Amino acid sequence: MKYLHGVKYIEKELLDKNNIIHPIKLEYYKVKELGSMYGIEIVKTEYLYDGIVKESKMVKGVTNNKCELHQIIEKLKRGTVTPITAEEIIEEIKQEEELKIEFQEAIL
Repeated sequence: MKYLHGVKYIEKELLDKNNIIHPIKLEYYKVKELGSMYGIEIVKTEYLYDGIVKESKMVKGVTNNKCELHQIIEKLKRGTVTPITAEEIIEEIKQEEELKIEFQEAIL
């Protein structure tokens, strides 16, 4: 099952900086997989003059921890992550979290 976690419209300043003149909406979804595993889907909607273009990316097997899932999606929203870079960024976030845990365990 898929649940909407949040929506973000890309700020005008960022669109202008990239010479984009049409609005873009990003939707971030929690996806419940089999068992206790969760994935993430990002949907990008571009509102062009001649129609709407949608692009999406589903990343499976992200985590089995709901709290961690929430934190990852919030980071994706803050970073305005789009479908094209979703997989790489999620992997980087997970590696960063693993390093934090290892460091905390090493200093204890």
